[in-house]
Amino acid sequence: MHTHTVFFWLRDNLSDADDRAFQNGLDLLSRQPQIRDRRVGKPATTKRPVVDSTYSYAIVLRFDDTNGHDAYQVSAEHQTFGEYALHDLINVGDTELIFIGVEHLRAEGEPALPTVIKGRTDEV
Repeated sequence: MHTHTVFFWLRDNLSDADDRAFQNGLDLLSRQPQIRDRRVGKPATTKRPVVDSTYSYAIVLRFDDTNGHDAYQVSAEHQTFGEYALHDLINVGDTELIFIGVEHLRAEGEPALPTVIKGRTDEV
């Protein structure tokens, strides 16, 4: 499975109509037939030093494979969205799934997953 994650920082001083247009664009963009699952959102209210909440919108799209992702990238909808987008900055990350959950990390009879914190290994 291939996951495509994009964070958008919209331009300053956009009108409410521009903001709605951007949301509608994300909605249409994320309805491509190659997309298996989609998530579109705004920053959560999480307040921690490691969390960057400065972006305006995020989109997370899952594809069955890289071929589906590649077809999405060259689609007319994706090209049009890129031409008319209202953002100043984007941050893109693509991920290939290596597992779901943690069951595969522990063989039967092995202890719970270790975590390494400040060079120390503890059981969780």
